[in-house]
Amino acid sequence: MSVAVIECFCMWSDLLGFGDPFQEANWTFSDERALENIERLRDLSNCLYTSAAPLREVALVLNDGLARIYDVQGNAEDAQMFLWWVHSILTNHWQVNAIDRERGRPGLRSLLTFGERVATWKGATTLHEMMQFGGPKPRLENRTCIYSPDEFQLNLAFSKAYTIESIGSKGGLTGPALFIDETALQAVTRVLTDRPINSATVSHAPKVSSCPDPPLGDTAVTFQIVRKTIGNVSLFEVYRAKSGVPEPEALLALELDSSPIHINKRGIVTDVWKVRRYQPIDEPRPFYFDFNDYRFAKSNHVSDVT
Repeated sequence: MSVAVIECFCMWSDLLGFGDPFQEANWTFSDERALENIERLRDLSNCLYTSAAPLREVALVLNDGLARIYDVQGNAEDAQMFLWWVHSILTNHWQVNAIDRERGRPGLRSLLTFGERVATWKGATTLHEMMQFGGPKPRLENRTCIYSPDEFQLNLAFSKAYTIESIGSKGGLTGPALFIDETALQAVTRVLTDRPINSATVSHAPKVSSCPDPPLGDTAVTFQIVRKTIGNVSLFEVYRAKSGVPEPEALLALELDSSPIHINKRGIVTDVWKVRRYQPIDEPRPFYFDFNDYRFAKSNHVSDVT
């Protein structure tokens, strides 16, 4: 059997402690405590309006979970859009946690991974299609009665992300943190450096209102990834280079725990890295999103990270 397969990234996020208010309210919305989850879901959904790749990303919100899928298009991949998508998922996770922290809530735990999905799945079905009606389409016959989202059915990246995140604190994935699978970091490296003639044109940010213009200019560049460990921090840095010479400052940088968490569950064998801080693409240096206490940080010394 031959099927079309697409490589994709998946970020799975879980609102922690989501079931507790329902239990305390005896599983009814007549209790004010249960209504808090409605506000938490709105905050989670609102972050999706700042996606930097609305033409490429597909998101699914279901109760306390959020899945975000970004398909990779091989040599046709837009490195600039991809960089901005990475930026948006990192900052969106931070934003939701900053809001939850301010309101005394448990926060959001996220896991980014990489894998494959089947591209030929038939998606949602309308009542018109079920009835095989050949005449005009009345309003009721356009009603979707079967939800089967293409991007999430038979999506192994989605399954991996959900399975790894579900390990939770028992497996070392504690608290409202962001974790990145090693396969995702390797895929990020490949997407940014495996370009035809190893180059990519970086211009202005996608014309999305939430995205400021990055300080990149209109020039052909190559991207270089640098990974190194300083003390108890592992760095994943993206540099742009001209004529093979990297610029002195990283375009963006992730500060990770120096030692990953080893995962071996249901055939998934990988290492997972906990994010400590993120140096974004669109802010003057030094500036970081701190993923420990969900505040802004301006120290550029990794030794200051606790």
